[in-house]
Amino acid sequence: MSSVDTRHSRNKIQQTTYISNQDNQYNDCLHVNHPLALASTIQSLLNSYLRETKQFDPKLITVLETLPLVQQQMITKEKLESEQSYEPILIQLPFTERLIQTGVTYHSVIGQHHYIDSFVMIAKQQEAESITPFQLIEYVIEELSHYTETEQRDMQKQRMRSRIQNSLTKMEHYYQHHESKHPVDQQDYRYSEQSLIAGHPFHPFPKSSEGFSLAELALYSPEMGASFQLYYLAVQSSYIEEHWLHEQARQESISPAVRQQAKERLGSLWDQYHVLPMHPWQVHYIQTLSIVQQAIDNQQIILLGSLGDEVYPTSSVRTVWNHRDSRGYKLPLHIRITNLIRENTTEQAKRTIDAARIIDYQRTAIESNHFKVLTETGYCSVRLQSLLTSLNTNRAFNHRPDSNKSAIDNQAKNDIQMTKAEQEQWTAAMTVIYRPQHIDPEYTYVVASLLEKAPYTDEPKLISVIRQSTVDTMPDLSVWLSRYTEITLLSLLRVFSDYGISFEAHLQNSLISLKDGLPACYYVRDLEGVSIDRTCSAVEEWIQPLIEADSHVLYDHDTAWLRTQYYFVVNHLGSLIHTIAQYEQCSEQHYWNIVQQQLIRWRAQAKSIPNERLYRQIESLLHVETLPAKANFISCFQAKGDQPDFLDIPNPLYLAN
Repeated sequence: MSSVDTRHSRNKIQQTTYISNQDNQYNDCLHVNHPLALASTIQSLLNSYLRETKQFDPKLITVLETLPLVQQQMITKEKLESEQSYEPILIQLPFTERLIQTGVTYHSVIGQHHYIDSFVMIAKQQEAESITPFQLIEYVIEELSHYTETEQRDMQKQRMRSRIQNSLTKMEHYYQHHESKHPVDQQDYRYSEQSLIAGHPFHPFPKSSEGFSLAELALYSPEMGASFQLYYLAVQSSYIEEHWLHEQARQESISPAVRQQAKERLGSLWDQYHVLPMHPWQVHYIQTLSIVQQAIDNQQIILLGSLGDEVYPTSSVRTVWNHRDSRGYKLPLHIRITNLIRENTTEQAKRTIDAARIIDYQRTAIESNHFKVLTETGYCSVRLQSLLTSLNTNRAFNHRPDSNKSAIDNQAKNDIQMTKAEQEQWTAAMTVIYRPQHIDPEYTYVVASLLEKAPYTDEPKLISVIRQSTVDTMPDLSVWLSRYTEITLLSLLRVFSDYGISFEAHLQNSLISLKDGLPACYYVRDLEGVSIDRTCSAVEEWIQPLIEADSHVLYDHDTAWLRTQYYFVVNHLGSLIHTIAQYEQCSEQHYWNIVQQQLIRWRAQAKSIPNERLYRQIESLLHVETLPAKANFISCFQAKGDQPDFLDIPNPLYLAN
């Protein structure tokens, strides 16, 4: 259930708004009927806004200290209709000189507040008025539009409005599907991958997927329980670019059954081609690209069709997994999911394989019985330059030259011309990253999904799976958290201190296996997000035999450390502690203090070993007053989705607390 409590308002909320969508997948007038979808959207939007405008304590008593006259305009608590117990808050919109009066049913240390469903707008020289959730969204959009250039403001507001509506509509479909198709007690790995309904708790449009029509959700969306066969291309081997950890990884990248089916379809041409898996949606998209169509006409690319077992999309949408043989693929998908088109750029593919080589080389030292890294094993793409040369040669041969022009001019006229950016976009659309995933699906779950509630329930899925895997009584959640941070946070800190490796260990990249209700093994995945501190002494050993000195996986120390702090401590641990504390209706600080005491013990151990780098990292977590957090909302307004800004938020581990 959404964190905005709707237990007392389960009647359908009907709102109408206007949306202009670039791919025309919606009607102009949208009716949004699902209260949980609307409540989840309001919560993520307001929490993003408050964090990014540094309104860390919006409680009424705090705001009135600086704006005492506002109290005269506020409506009474009795008139702010809500059947829930709440603490009044005021949200400031300074650019547009407005305030929003509402309440929180749970005040979060990390900023993941829960709201009542009543809102009042207060403006200068105006009487306070109740507003709808959609009016609230419009006021917040108008406020944040002031963070972008004036001439871009209207366009950015419309784009933001469109993407929020896209997310809201998709979320509505997902809630409806899970209410009708999934029993509350169904908890397994696949369900966890395919039941992340609300998504990122600090993003204004966490479920936006521009490019998928509503009809296509049932075919391809994990939230709709989709599964499908992959579509395979046969690409002439001379046009294939491939990089592998080792030869065995290359041989195991495609299942024997698919190889046999492809061999039967290619017949005598089999030895001349390389088999490349594709998302079925992407196959339709790439056939709209003229170069692909010409390559198909010339049989440089052959469409083999759907082959092999069905796979199912995981929570990231474009990564798919076959539970029968553990093969997985991070596929290019020309869909804008939240901020970005989800295709595999050359830089991302190279960074992934460089990180995989290093982790594979150091695996024995890095991993343990309770900490594992799920590594990609290689990537394949199409050599665009080679393909262009061949196509241009064919075009020159088939076109009669103009006798009034030189041979060079004739060639230039016939050549297919592409800018560098177009070449990179084309390559990204044709690059596949191979990600096998060997886990026990009966006892392993995606952490992001566990922190949500099934529709119209009060219990997080995390509590359900703990109870499901417990033999006797439920473990104490303080003990549970201590065990969890031992195998996650301490493991990540040790890998960073010893090898400078920082993982993008956010909730969706994290899997946890449970045994007797307690955390047994932590898996981190998606090496494209790895950043390695180039100042770490181990890096010198890897240059040349494993990676180049200018590898995209190498970062300066501060950036690599910032990413560990944000992705695990703020994004991952912050939401995990929030979920546990809110379930028990206690302060999050209680659980942050438990982690704080663990850090103090680990610091003493690091000092006695000694491990100076580990000691310094723990000292930093305990003594810095702030931690980094992504500014997703403002960065979207400023078109920085691929490189969002960070801001400082209060550090709940700070020893002064």
